[in-house]
Amino acid sequence: MDGAKIPSLAAFDKLLAEQTDSDFRAYAELKTDMRDAAAAEALADAYIAALQASPAAARHIVVSFDWRSLNLPARRISRYEPCLYDNGVCRNRSGA
Repeated sequence: MDGAKIPSLAAFDKLLAEQTDSDFRAYAELKTDMRDAAAAEALADAYIAALQASPAAARHIVVSFDWRSLNLPARRISRYEPCLYDNGVCRNRSGA
C-alpha cells in the first residue's frame, strides 16, 4: 500500500493489548548484522526497553538467527528463556 506507515512498537503493543485476546502472541524478529556484536546488543537493548513499557510484553515471542539477540533478553528479563524450535517443539540450548 503506497503511503502506508509502519507503526512504532509502542503503537503496535497498544493495539495488541486492546484488540486481541490474551492468548494471541506477537513474534518479533530481531534482525542483525552477524558481524557487528555492538549493533546486535544495541538492538536487543532497545527492544528490552520497549518491552519494559509495553502493556503486552508477556505476549511477545522473540526470534532471531543471532543468539546474541536472544541471550541478552534472557539475562535481563526473568520470564524469558531462549529456545530452538525443532519440529514445533521448543528446546533450550541443553536440548531439553
